Amino acid sequence: MNRFDLPNNLQLEQEILTAILSSEKRLDSLLKLKKEYFYNLISQKIFDELIKDTDINITVLKEKLKKIKISKILEFVANVKYSGSKIEPKIDLLKELYIKRNLKKLSVHIDESINKFNSNKIITSIDKNLYKIAEDIEFESGKLADIYEKYKEMKKDTEVIKYGIENLDKLSNGHRRGQIWVLGGSSGIGKSFFVLNVLMHNLMMEKRVLFFSTELVKEIMFERLVNMFIVESGIDDFKEAAECLADNKNALLYDSIRTPENIIQEVKRQKVIGGCDLVIIDHIQDIRIEKEKEKLKELETICDDLKDFAIKEKIAILVTSQLNDLGQFKHARKIREVATMALILKGEKNQDGEYKELKDLIIDKNRIGKIHGIIKVQMDGYCIFRQAKFYNHKIKDEKKQKSLLPRK
Repeated sequence: MNRFDLPNNLQLEQEILTAILSSEKRLDSLLKLKKEYFYNLISQKIFDELIKDTDINITVLKEKLKKIKISKILEFVANVKYSGSKIEPKIDLLKELYIKRNLKKLSVHIDESINKFNSNKIITSIDKNLYKIAEDIEFESGKLADIYEKYKEMKKDTEVIKYGIENLDKLSNGHRRGQIWVLGGSSGIGKSFFVLNVLMHNLMMEKRVLFFSTELVKEIMFERLVNMFIVESGIDDFKEAAECLADNKNALLYDSIRTPENIIQEVKRQKVIGGCDLVIIDHIQDIRIEKEKEKLKELETICDDLKDFAIKEKIAILVTSQLNDLGQFKHARKIREVATMALILKGEKNQDGEYKELKDLIIDKNRIGKIHGIIKVQMDGYCIFRQAKFYNHKIKDEKKQKSLLPRK
């Protein structure tokens, strides 16, 4: 059988590759495709490179593949004017051609086998091949293994993220998937320490957390986490604790991914690779935007996009926010609006202008209940690595205890 007799459409493959290369949100399309769907070998090679680096552009792609004679197809791909029509129908058509190629190969295989093998062997071979083909056709599976996978996903949806602060976890019933929580606070109050403690607590709970920082470099974040880990694990030696923490694959720290599009794309990518339970963004005011003059408007759009993304991908998102002089979320009233839970960290300063260890964690908004109030938290004092750990402060004052009860 001549390979070129098989059902294929080179123009369709080129249009799909063009659409992906010209799209800012490539990952969604790439996840719906397989290398085998492409008939042309060069198209397969280009797809491989797109999977390896989802941010690759046409210039870099040419450089990577220049040893192969691909200039013509790359020039074609680069010059095609994508119509802007939805890519999903094109992917479905490409998939259909792939299935038909396999069916045609199977029919040729049957013809060649009739005079060589007995009927039982031929039928067994047909059955195996049909099963492989059926894997690329969407149908309802009754297999217990498939049902179990869906069951695990269903149970996962009901799981909650705990922050390791007993009163907060109890009053909020935990941070559920699909929700955005926001933590506000003045500069220097300890927002970054707080969310790093949330990260450490969830690592101990074997949750997978992605931490995007716009202020701290990764090395400083790692150093602080090591010191927190020393407290949590009881390992006294810094090097031993660092090596132990470095082996943990459930924490990913980023300090250069700062645009909302790139953050969302990286979360999607990591969700496919190893799953994602919690995303932390510290902080939202420093997310890179295109037009500084329209910062407020763009921040509102970012907040809406993050909310939609959290719901669609079933991911818990924790965002930190600066406060203005009036104690309101700076440039970002929208983040409080889309948030399920809004927390504010407040504290008094000492004579040196530094915040005292004892602080108030104020539940400013709670969409899942009528519970408002103040939770006392304390930073354990800074060591030479400026490590701090939040913990519950036992409230003995009855008036303060009442502040944790639901408002009538």
